[in-house]
Amino acid sequence: MRRLLPLLLLASLVVRADPAPRNFSHPDRIRYDGRCLTIDGQDTLIFSGTFHYFRCPKPLWRERFRKIKEAGCNAVETYVPWNWHERNMPASLDDFSQVDLTDLKEWIHMAQDEFGLYTIIRPGPYICAEWDGGGFPRWLLTKMPAAAKVSSDLATDPQAAAGADAAPSKNPEPKRPAWLRSDDPVFLAWSEHWFKAVCPVIAAAQVTKRPPHTGGVILFQIENEYDLFHPPSLTESARIAHLKALYRAAVDGGIEVPIFTCWTKQVRGSTDPDLSQVFDAFNSYPRWGIDGTAKRIRDLQAAQPDAPVMISELQGGWFSGVGGKLSEDQPGLSAEQINAHTLLAIQTGATLLNYYVIFGGTNFGYWPGRGNTATYDYFAPIREWGAVGQKYLAVKAIGQMLQEHGAELARSHEIPCQAETGSPDVTVGARAARNGDLFIFFRNHSITEARKGEATVWPGAAAATVVMTGRADLHVAYDLGPFGMKILHLKANDTSGAHGEWLPRPVEGPRRPATVPAAVRPATAQLILGGDATDWKVVQAGERLPELGVDDARPVLYASTVSLDQAPSDGATLVVRGYPGDKMVFRVNGRVYAVEPPPKPGSGWTADVGEALHSGHNAVDVLYQQEGQSNFGPTIQDESGLREGELDIGGTVVPIEKWSVARQIDLPGPEAGSATVALDTVHPVARKGGLETVPSGPVRSLESWYKVEFELPAQVPGVWVPWRALVSAAGDGEILLNGQSLGRYWEAGPQREYFLPECWLHFGSGQKNILTFRLNPATKGVALRAVEISPYPDSAEVR
Repeated sequence: MRRLLPLLLLASLVVRADPAPRNFSHPDRIRYDGRCLTIDGQDTLIFSGTFHYFRCPKPLWRERFRKIKEAGCNAVETYVPWNWHERNMPASLDDFSQVDLTDLKEWIHMAQDEFGLYTIIRPGPYICAEWDGGGFPRWLLTKMPAAAKVSSDLATDPQAAAGADAAPSKNPEPKRPAWLRSDDPVFLAWSEHWFKAVCPVIAAAQVTKRPPHTGGVILFQIENEYDLFHPPSLTESARIAHLKALYRAAVDGGIEVPIFTCWTKQVRGSTDPDLSQVFDAFNSYPRWGIDGTAKRIRDLQAAQPDAPVMISELQGGWFSGVGGKLSEDQPGLSAEQINAHTLLAIQTGATLLNYYVIFGGTNFGYWPGRGNTATYDYFAPIREWGAVGQKYLAVKAIGQMLQEHGAELARSHEIPCQAETGSPDVTVGARAARNGDLFIFFRNHSITEARKGEATVWPGAAAATVVMTGRADLHVAYDLGPFGMKILHLKANDTSGAHGEWLPRPVEGPRRPATVPAAVRPATAQLILGGDATDWKVVQAGERLPELGVDDARPVLYASTVSLDQAPSDGATLVVRGYPGDKMVFRVNGRVYAVEPPPKPGSGWTADVGEALHSGHNAVDVLYQQEGQSNFGPTIQDESGLREGELDIGGTVVPIEKWSVARQIDLPGPEAGSATVALDTVHPVARKGGLETVPSGPVRSLESWYKVEFELPAQVPGVWVPWRALVSAAGDGEILLNGQSLGRYWEAGPQREYFLPECWLHFGSGQKNILTFRLNPATKGVALRAVEISPYPDSAEVR
């Protein structure tokens, strides 16, 4: 079947002023044009991957960098989360005493000085990243005006509030003013505070400050996916003012390499003196629908023809949400997809490629954004535990191809191409290099079936009789697997399709050891009920957790008392209002109640507590479990914490006032005592899924702590074995390994498998390891059924 791929899709004609020329502070070191970056005089196709240093223990960085380098990458990229580096509120805009950028400095140093990689830095202030608050510190929310602090579940439509005759709004988003990511002067001042702290560190590592060809920062991003953030109050002029402020702060902070944004249309073709110096990129997560990426590349080429096409996030996988599917179980994230997606991007003209992510890692502690799992495996080419498989090998094959042909492809141009392939699923495109080499891209669109046959190709032909490349028709035998894509490389003097070389060349995977250690099934656990609630503070009216100094998603305990003249005769309902998505457990006079989520927004958490109440003083405690700060959308401005509480006794509302909050809940000391509970050592422990362990009997405690001890065999020299814990438990909480947090545990799943970083483990006979489970009642109480410690399957390597 004959297919013609057009050279260009015609852009719509728009009357607009020409953008200002691009200015480069050191054009001899780094500059760009409509094709690619030119670094130290060399045209460069950037082949990069995301590696978040904050999602990987520092002792494991070097090994992750090694695999990224071996994949053929010439660059590596990271977000820089503000809240990771400035965890406590500073005293003023000029106070930088709470900023610690050690991790960023060490990561950049290792990338550049040990591995010779270019670095792409994306410091926000907003990063999204499925990270708590999208990178904004929780203390920053205390700077918001009162109108912006309204919870998303209570925000009103201003048109509806104006009266019954007002037309209802067609936009369902909460109608409260956007403060984060706006042009509000206070917000901009704090954003500039962050840039004043972080920019000098990045500036010192720029390629312009380093010897040629030794790596260095090559690109700096401001904002992130701004087009996808659309609260009604955020006007176009406000967006532009916000972007200009970030640009000026970056330049004032010493940034002299190219500055970019992603999904931020305000900079595309801008005539503004500042924004005209910023180029836009886009992020692409099409799964099987990769033709959408090709269209976006052409759209970007038309919108900013004087800048290279950058895909700041080329799909490396996808994240997993609480109660959803693990990344590995989601469609369209295979080795075949990443190969075809990357090659199609190159075929269409993208020359700045960054996989998001090449290595995902773990959301340790309380750092994941609301609704995200502890695992950030992403089904990335390099797995959470550091292993590699077919997806990594596909990326490595492309990387090796680009090490050889990247410069040619960076300056190549797309040419029209006709082909008779014999199959409607097989299409052909071509690029011509300046040296006369030809790259012919063969693609099988079928996801399920391979395609093999003979093709006749007319590269450079706008019609069958016009041959622009100087070659006659080419006869090519192709063999493509399901969703397969390959490149036939013909050198300038090759006139026969039989003389070409198929790229990317297959690469071999790591050697595997013949055996790995056996799994360990602990038989008992020590159970301790309750927790030491400390660091109490009286809650003033309107104070939420950020105002109370709680700048992460830890659980906290609220306590108050209610005085009643007599015990309720017809029952009573405890009603507590918090923020959407968070969870609560009640305790009234020592009796514990696991509470279901509110049936509708704003209605509050409720439990029938009449049987626990008596005349006189009644102790009311609320364990407030934060699910994490939203990292995207209007709820990113939601604070967290208890808003109000009351008793409803036969229709009479009794407000609960004078709350205090314990901002820390710790494992009780040895004097608290413990009980030994048996664990299942026979039945298999699932590595993913929902709740399978249903406790019986009443809920006994707000907090339950389980401690499990185990030993691992000594490590074998030359053999690397990654370890995991499989967990079957009911309740929500956190898991710790030898005092280090492995992340949050949710009984809703799907995560049941937790990465045990080898740098936190003890190996050898007599070397004890301790897993600590901190579990709070969710729906049915708390129970730990079984734990398995085992090597990850098919992951060990001989080194």
